[in-house]
Amino acid sequence: MKNSILILACLIFAGSFSMKAFAQFKANNSEGSKNLEISLSFGNPTEINAGADNLNDIHVKAVRDFGKHYRDANDAKWYVVKNGFIARFKSEEKSHMVAYDQKGKWMFTISQYDEFKLPSDVRATVKSEFYDYSITLVEEVQTLGRSFYIVHMQDEKTWKNVKIEDGNMDIVEDFNKD
Repeated sequence: MKNSILILACLIFAGSFSMKAFAQFKANNSEGSKNLEISLSFGNPTEINAGADNLNDIHVKAVRDFGKHYRDANDAKWYVVKNGFIARFKSEEKSHMVAYDQKGKWMFTISQYDEFKLPSDVRATVKSEFYDYSITLVEEVQTLGRSFYIVHMQDEKTWKNVKIEDGNMDIVEDFNKD
């Protein structure tokens, strides 16, 4: 039986590694349904100088995967973190963070950008319900063969974060400005 996965993430990585990723997995198996919560904390990162000699500190699988999938990455910065390795870079007016585990296996990629880089169908979904809100940040999360968006927005009184996956939109966080 196929596993169905629901991932909820509120991830902001601009300027900070104190970020935590929260994921909830729902797996159907012969024993029934199990919910599993995973919290990834990156701890205090150690930046690795991008010189060729220093890349030896990063698992070779991570370096090869990064080179294969992110050829347009300019000035990538690598970090050793508690659970593996992080590469951060900018391209096409987007900020990207790519995470690998300690064995160099790709875990996820998060791309941040503004409203105008958001695919038009996703933007239309958000604006159809929240037409009075300004979109302040978009995070595109790619993991486990899935992709979804966390859209951060605000109006005069509230901040909202919504998750859009497969055309479905859910409010993840809702805060009053008071």
